[in-house]
Amino acid sequence: MSEAERLTAFLLALQTSPAQRAELRRHAHAVLRRFNLSPRTIKALHNQDYETLWRILVSGPGRAEHEEIMTTVGVEKMRRPRKLIRS
Repeated sequence: MSEAERLTAFLLALQTSPAQRAELRRHAHAVLRRFNLSPRTIKALHNQDYETLWRILVSGPGRAEHEEIMTTVGVEKMRRPRKLIRS
């Protein structure tokens, strides 16, 4: 499992579980280690270094997977529809 996948699982758990959020408030470092996050990621989370966290999340999948994710989310570039020429 890549660092991006572990960080994504951690963020999803925080978003969906009030018990995880409470546990994070009580024992932050233990929760972060339980998700097997790297020391660099833990430091970025503690310092609220959003640029580093974003780089970790974006660098995770390869180019083909990234485009597939963008298509699924709905943020891919859309081509303009062709104009119909009526005579």
